[in-house]
Parts: sequence; C-alpha cells; structure tokens
Amino acid sequence: RVLGWDRGRDVLGAAAASGVLSATLPDDWEGIAAADAIVLAVPVRAAPELLARAATAAPGAFITDLGSTKAS
Repeated sequence: RVLGWDRGRDVLGAAAASGVLSATLPDDWEGIAAADAIVLAVPVRAAPELLARAATAAPGAFITDLGSTKAS
C-alpha cells in the first residue's frame, strides 16, 4: 500500500488519479504512524523539518529522503 501527501492538492490529486497512490494522507498525516517506510521527495531546505515530523509521527519507520544538491 502506498500513501502520499503533497502540500499541493492538485499534485496529490493527480498522483492519486494516476494510480500511483493507494490513498492520500491528510495534512495532519493521520495514519502515518503505521508506516513501515517513509520516503521524502522534497526540496533539500524543507527536508530537516519534514524528517523530524516523520520521525515523531512514525517512530518505528525506516525514513529516507531523495534530496540532493548539485554544484555547477
């Protein structure tokens, strides 16, 4: 089962409509506590806050992020 959340409701709706997600999470992330794994795909500057939020909400979950920084 794949749950998703995005601050942009249009992005979240499109992901759900495409079948990528089994269900969506509300803004309070209710239901995330049961997660076995959490993957964050957010801008690097947003990651610390959301990683902390995820760790608090789902203390037993494996949490990773897909952020990267690049220099040119």
